[in-house]
Amino acid sequence: MARPRNSVALAALVCALALTACSSDLSGSGGSGDVSGPARPRSSPAPASTPPVPITYAMPKDVTVLVLPATGAETRWSQGLDAFAQAVGDASAHACAQAHRTALPDRPPPAFIRRAELPDLAFIRRHGFSAVLAPLPYPRGTPTGSASPAGQRCLRQGEDATRGLRSVYVDTQTAWMRELAKVRTAPTVREAYRSFAPCLARHGITATDEAGLFALADRRLAADRTDADLAIAYATCMAPIEAARSPLRTRQRDRFIASHRATLQELQRTLPARIHRLEADLGVRLSFPGG
Repeated sequence: MARPRNSVALAALVCALALTACSSDLSGSGGSGDVSGPARPRSSPAPASTPPVPITYAMPKDVTVLVLPATGAETRWSQGLDAFAQAVGDASAHACAQAHRTALPDRPPPAFIRRAELPDLAFIRRHGFSAVLAPLPYPRGTPTGSASPAGQRCLRQGEDATRGLRSVYVDTQTAWMRELAKVRTAPTVREAYRSFAPCLARHGITATDEAGLFALADRRLAADRTDADLAIAYATCMAPIEAARSPLRTRQRDRFIASHRATLQELQRTLPARIHRLEADLGVRLSFPGG
């Protein structure tokens, strides 16, 4: 299946190589983090080489995990929150364009964007590096390369809607991602990384680091070729590194929660209500990529 070619793939790859939380939106779509390698969006059904990605909708009772993931699997929650912010903007712009009978310019589709600092190895092993499009309640149609002044105003309205939701949690989320980046310099983690390139070589892959493997995967995806072997090798070779990082991140989150308790309590009080109100107003739903 052909994969959409648009700015989200490039922006996601730039974030991946930076290995830090990106501070800017992906073309206003609300992306807020680095990703586990290339993220060329695709929607279900997936290519024959990978199983389709199930989508779930149940919100966790404790919203902390939406903002402060500490494991790769937990990032599925934060991916859902960030994709929902993108979808809120897209739905707001779409409704505006419908009301004004105008077209919207090309824009990245809402997608679940992964984080390189928290690789979801089980997911990558099963589904590869492609990003998965978030569900929307309407067809996006074929966007135009440019739009009328009314269409541009609708696009800005959507960007404002995304920023409005993200403003509730983005400062806390960004502070947490900056804390996570510090784990990379821990002696046990640096020692674990020494095994990464030799492990890739044993799988027949020539890459000295994650950036090199991501670049190779991106070239594969750009040519609509499978990245399954790369994904399996990456998941295998990153496993010792994740084993070194996981306990450090868990302790780090405990300290972060203790020092941001009031902020997190306020998020627990306000964020679910904000999400439910937007779901009702715009018809989009908070969703998460499954296994």
